Amino acid sequence: MKRFKITIWDGLVFGAVIALAWGRSAQTILLAAIASLLYLLVRSKSTSPPLAAVTGNNEFVVEHDESSTSEVDLDVDIDYRPRKNHFRFHSRFDTVFSDAEFEYKLDETRVFIRLLNESGQDIGVKKHWDARDGVVQESDIRERAKGQMSLIKSFADDKIAALKKAVEWHEILPYHSNGLKYFILSKNLPKDDARRFFRQEIERLKLGSNRYIEEAIKIGFVLDETSRWRLRLPDGVDPPEDVLRKLHESISSFGISHDEFTMAPALITTLEKYVSPT
Repeated sequence: MKRFKITIWDGLVFGAVIALAWGRSAQTILLAAIASLLYLLVRSKSTSPPLAAVTGNNEFVVEHDESSTSEVDLDVDIDYRPRKNHFRFHSRFDTVFSDAEFEYKLDETRVFIRLLNESGQDIGVKKHWDARDGVVQESDIRERAKGQMSLIKSFADDKIAALKKAVEWHEILPYHSNGLKYFILSKNLPKDDARRFFRQEIERLKLGSNRYIEEAIKIGFVLDETSRWRLRLPDGVDPPEDVLRKLHESISSFGISHDEFTMAPALITTLEKYVSPT
């Protein structure tokens, strides 16, 4: 239905894997590359997006499983010191840890963020910084990549490019980090304004999804909530390419994006928690 897209959060994971591989044997570097490919495969084929969780007043768990964890602490800096309009993003992939500090700002119900600091470390690899005070530490990243396999150097190039985008102000969308935007709004908007906006979002996601599903069914798709994309074509059904393209391009007319459509059930569940009276 749509192309798989690499996000800033994926960049944090890749950075952690690169940190693990630098300075190690060729076998370790190969294993790190395989681990990165497996991560992408699992994320792209996951049957359903994981539900985010609010674990404390200012804590938000983006995802958590046996091998990886991502969580946010709101209104603190990278060292847990109180800092309004900042948040600490901690991630773990196997034995590799990464910590980052972002600044955020609101424009009515839109949320914008930029990366300020990012560090990483692993067993046997001392802590290093990839961004300090909003400046990408490109010289250090390239120095650590010297003498490594071309694949690791390519990962370094991708990481530097992702970091340079991350340190600039950019909008965080509903599907980023399993609804982190909604969590930030719930902590900053007046209560009545937040509840009104969240209910508007619930309706937007429900109506947009239902209308898109209706159009997809007309050309042979069936609804399958166990599928990552929520829709699938039965065996033997093969609509013409121009019909598929028209359906793909039509989703914006229903007020949602493809990412919002695939994550709508999880996002709606999260939003309903924010408007719940308890």
